[in-house]
Amino acid sequence: MELMLEDDARDRIRRYVESREWWILPYLNRRAGPVITTIEERHYVGAANADFHVLVGGGGPIMGVAFAHKRRMSARQFARILKEAGDPRKITDLTKFCKTQDVLVVLEEEDQERGIVAAFLFNAWLYPPATEVA
Repeated sequence: MELMLEDDARDRIRRYVESREWWILPYLNRRAGPVITTIEERHYVGAANADFHVLVGGGGPIMGVAFAHKRRMSARQFARILKEAGDPRKITDLTKFCKTQDVLVVLEEEDQERGIVAAFLFNAWLYPPATEVA
């Protein structure tokens, strides 16, 4: 386990986001935990676990974030796990959708708006507006 200060965590997450090599899964609701656990158990066991990270802490709408390197799990495999979990998105081709995304929120049917707001807040935390120094 590695402990980081907030700025260090933000920098690491930015590197993951900007590389486009990681699936990024904010832990926003009760359905996210089992999906993240399934992903880890199916695709990131043994030596592959070095390509799976979970950042916990903070507060507000985001309880944690999981990072899964794309070299270990394809968009098709990811879409299959989301379908098995009952993903409520009305998307015809979930695999194609996953190929275009890096940050994927596990949604709940009754609370999709919260997922959208939390994703916005996550982005605002990750890329805060620059402040001028006098």
